[in-house]
Amino acid sequence: MAHLDKKSLAQLETFVKFIKSHPEALHTPELKFFKEYLQSLKAVIPPIKTEEPEIEEVDEETLPDQPTSTSSSTSSTSSHHTEPPKHHPEPEEEPEPEQEPDEHVVKPDTGYESIEMGDKSKMVSEDEEGDAFSLMGQARKQAREGNHTAAIEKLTEAIKINPQGSALFATRAESFLELKRPNAAIKDCNRALELNPDSGKALKTRGKARRLLGKYGEAFYDLQQGNLLDWDESTDAVIKEIKERAEKAIARQRKQEEKKRLDDLKREAAEKRRRQQEEEDLHNRASAGAGGFPGGGGPGGMDALSALLGQLTKDPEVAALLKNPDTLKKLNEFLMEGGKHADDPAIKKIMEVLQRKVPGAGGAAGHGGHGGHSHPHPHPHPTGTDDLD
Repeated sequence: MAHLDKKSLAQLETFVKFIKSHPEALHTPELKFFKEYLQSLKAVIPPIKTEEPEIEEVDEETLPDQPTSTSSSTSSTSSHHTEPPKHHPEPEEEPEPEQEPDEHVVKPDTGYESIEMGDKSKMVSEDEEGDAFSLMGQARKQAREGNHTAAIEKLTEAIKINPQGSALFATRAESFLELKRPNAAIKDCNRALELNPDSGKALKTRGKARRLLGKYGEAFYDLQQGNLLDWDESTDAVIKEIKERAEKAIARQRKQEEKKRLDDLKREAAEKRRRQQEEEDLHNRASAGAGGFPGGGGPGGMDALSALLGQLTKDPEVAALLKNPDTLKKLNEFLMEGGKHADDPAIKKIMEVLQRKVPGAGGAAGHGGHGGHSHPHPHPHPTGTDDLD
């Protein structure tokens, strides 16, 4: 059974205390693995709070987007599709107090994309592993003497020989870090962790590099994880130094994620209202143009059409067709323009159902429901005369 030494246990205790004080950190992408582990143990994860002031700010910022669903409204019935107006001003969020500049933050380095990373697919022999290890020893000597440029050259040569060596990338990253090239260091650490996810050196070096870029939340996570694997006092000191900044960074990230979630929900709701309004407008126009139905054109015709449409929507297949704005548009034109689109499959289906449910209604817009032909009586009976066949 594996055991942690006292220093690692102390570091773990610090991490647990931090989570207890800031459970919202479990919802950050960096701690997704830990949250999933807790959930596998049936632990209860506190939900993201949504009553905090920043959510009010999100609503305020997105208010200009709200009228989207009502701008195209053409009928008085559209009011029930819009959100109720707010009856009180929303509180403005107090700006965060400015933090003192971090003297350790540097300007991001460039050119790291072209760093030699070796051939990932290369099969390395034992002799090549030995040669690369020897070069790494020479590089470490150069680094101890403060000659990090020379150390990087030696390690790059070693990486060409053995691109599968996690320690080579992690060691080169340390020299990049000393030269204040955080992006280059992060790139090497990422490769080292691909090759060996339990590389404490790579995690700690990446955490320090991220700190140089002002990415405190990510840096805090890497440093914590790295020190759990391989504790050292200097890393612990950096953790304590950036803890407050990291907590604020995590809170800001959570706020941004919540804002994005609410914005997405509002966009979806606005799009849904827009589609509903289009359907309602088409329905209203169809009702107004119901000249081909009994009493068409007048109030009685519209009442009849409303009743007929009510019958149609009871049929699941027709109800599905009527949800399509294009079908509603064609139905409207069919009613108003003398049977236009009569050969359209969706219109045919609708008229077939209409004929079944309301016999005789298939002559809408001057056309028979399915075949597009009406069948008037050749000799209409006088008013009040019984139908004699």
